[in-house]
Amino acid sequence: MQLKSKTPARAITSPAIKFVAKVEPVKEVTLHGSGDLAFWQDRLAAESLQPLPREGRAQLFISATEARFMGLTFRECIIGIQVVRASHANSGDGAMFLLHAWNSLRAFAWIERNLFNTPYYPGQIVVDPTAPARLQLSESGVEVIAANIGTTRQPTEIAEEAWQGPIYLPTSNGGAQKLFIARLSGQTEHFPFHAAEDQFLLQPAATCPVIRQLSESHFTPNAWHIRQAAAHAKSKTYRVSDFLRA
Repeated sequence: MQLKSKTPARAITSPAIKFVAKVEPVKEVTLHGSGDLAFWQDRLAAESLQPLPREGRAQLFISATEARFMGLTFRECIIGIQVVRASHANSGDGAMFLLHAWNSLRAFAWIERNLFNTPYYPGQIVVDPTAPARLQLSESGVEVIAANIGTTRQPTEIAEEAWQGPIYLPTSNGGAQKLFIARLSGQTEHFPFHAAEDQFLLQPAATCPVIRQLSESHFTPNAWHIRQAAAHAKSKTYRVSDFLRA
């Protein structure tokens, strides 16, 4: 087991960033995986984005968190994909695209969707980073995503990690492309996904096409990243045209 510090390169951005929301400590369970590259190239073409490939596959993740904000405990679940802008495909700058998200508090989901233009909806979420870690998402009481580490085992690596960069948002009705800046940091426990021991359920739902798209793109889990006490911060939402340098 190793303990080390990793700070990925920051994306090139334009205005001075003011974070409008900061929360810590955050319990965080993230399941990383891969999907068909061609599928996600087609899916992201309309967003002027490309999936960031690794070994010929698109890199996706499902993440569940629990934190407190303004005295209220809330949980979130998001589905995202690592991307680069199509016009800067060889720049090496990393970014994420937020495919879909849920919040356990209906009011918080409404605020995210209407004030920040993010694709948040109400959901019932379970997240537990203690061994063996697990996450679960339900819509209207129906389980649609569930994953857990099947056995108590030691992490293969423990790293102090930090990432700051743009998270692109889905465009709608021909509107302008938008993004916000996120800063995510904390001591991270790394575990490989063991198909023989760990459990993963993906149940496509009519209310969320993204879950169906994960299934159609043959999403395959490969790693867990667990944080017991992360720190998260996010900026306001910007128009991409106003934010990124030409």
